[in-house]
Amino acid sequence: NGNHPLTVHTTTDIFDSHNRLSVTLSVLTKTKYKVFLLRGGRKREVWNKMLMSNEGADRWPAKAILVSGNVTLVTQW
Repeated sequence: NGNHPLTVHTTTDIFDSHNRLSVTLSVLTKTKYKVFLLRGGRKREVWNKMLMSNEGADRWPAKAILVSGNVTLVTQW
């Protein structure tokens, strides 16, 4: 683990569950298998925007996961 936390706590007013626990990016990039499940036109737009963007993982954390390798993308556009 080193100095990197495995999880982070966040809160939101967008969903019914206000307290959220997320796995950190350093954990996600080190997993053996990564799968993105994307559904809907808006997700497609955002995904394509990310792929075309010159901005890196600070703006688009999914880019770090993509370059870490062994990624499967499952879509239902």
